[in-house]
Amino acid sequence: MKLQEIFDKAFQGVVNQGGPGHNRGACAYIGTVDGKEVRCALGHLVKGLEVHKIENINQIIEPIYAEIEPWMPLQVVSGFMYELRNIHDNAMSESCDWAAPNSFEIDNEKFMKLFKEDMKSFAEAHDLVFHESK
Repeated sequence: MKLQEIFDKAFQGVVNQGGPGHNRGACAYIGTVDGKEVRCALGHLVKGLEVHKIENINQIIEPIYAEIEPWMPLQVVSGFMYELRNIHDNAMSESCDWAAPNSFEIDNEKFMKLFKEDMKSFAEAHDLVFHESK
């Protein structure tokens, strides 16, 4: 697996679901919103039901690292994955209405705009292809 593939899976997974992965108040590798499963950017990298067992980012990085081509240091791959997670989490945080009384409101349109902008910048910084149409 190449870094481009990791980027594409994370990006396209979030774009296809139309919003962030969360559990009504906090980012989550996997969550449920209105009866629908949602995943964060890194949650889309986990195959099948294994995502329900994920407790920390290292459980996502380790299996992916074993598949990375060409080989690169773990620190490089980890840094790449942490940046992807931060893009998702920051976009979600900036698109939440934290003042809403007794509720958790996310502006999915704002989230998607911020997420796409930041992913485009990330792609440019890492010499990746950003597919505008996605």
